[in-house]
Amino acid sequence: MNAINLHVPSEQCESEYERAANQWLEMTDSQLHIKNHRRGVLSHWGDQQERDLYVIQLMNRYGQVYLFDFGQSIACRGNQPTAHDILACVDAEYADSSLDDIADAYCLMSMTSLESAHAMATEIKQQSKRLAEMYTPDELEALTDIR
Repeated sequence: MNAINLHVPSEQCESEYERAANQWLEMTDSQLHIKNHRRGVLSHWGDQQERDLYVIQLMNRYGQVYLFDFGQSIACRGNQPTAHDILACVDAEYADSSLDDIADAYCLMSMTSLESAHAMATEIKQQSKRLAEMYTPDELEALTDIR
């Protein structure tokens, strides 16, 4: 599988959003790569429509890697995700939150069962913890500003 580097120098970006995502990658000396692409359904997130699914690799300046699944918006089917598409969906705010608080913040209880909501909240919490291990609080705050 070929990795695709999503970092584009900010002066070549098409939008303010993409510029902000690329500036964050530059500021943190991070790299974002697509490691795999397939079509499928994110059933554990309550999806019922097929979408483009990717395995994403985020690597910081120290070589620490976070691999995660990313489902492209159904409206953007067929288009490779941009750095902004991906980074806007990465959440680092919930490392110390309870599963119920995360489920409430994402309205998971209205979408699925308690068991599924807690499984999804666990994924979000693990993502937040991993990002907190890789980045400083200032870098994570800048990441939050991308949204």
